[in-house]
Amino acid sequence: GRLISFASFWLFGTVVFIIPLLMWRWWTRRDPMLRFDQKFLAMAKKYGFERPLHEGRMNFAKRWAESAPRMRQPIEDFTDLFCRLIYAPPLSADAQQAARKRLKDLLKDLRQAHKTAGQGQ
Repeated sequence: GRLISFASFWLFGTVVFIIPLLMWRWWTRRDPMLRFDQKFLAMAKKYGFERPLHEGRMNFAKRWAESAPRMRQPIEDFTDLFCRLIYAPPLSADAQQAARKRLKDLLKDLRQAHKTAGQGQ
């Protein structure tokens, strides 16, 4: 009886811990704006820029853009559109889809600008 009680206690505890963790991972993958933010920050980190917790998104983008003049326009455009989508009133489904496509294109432009900047040096 004790073995069954012990095993069921640990099984229940494990399930209670794992289910919220799996739900959190599913939710973060589901939110496209979070994915765009993660990709943008990962790209910045890859190019040598990290955003400290205390630094705002716009200030970070400005700092990154100032140090990479050839990448300035895609950085500023991405940040501007991202902030408008996050903080502005909700858009229609078609407008959201178009804006997300634009964000995706801006990430591609940012990669291309980095390649071009690297070739020019």
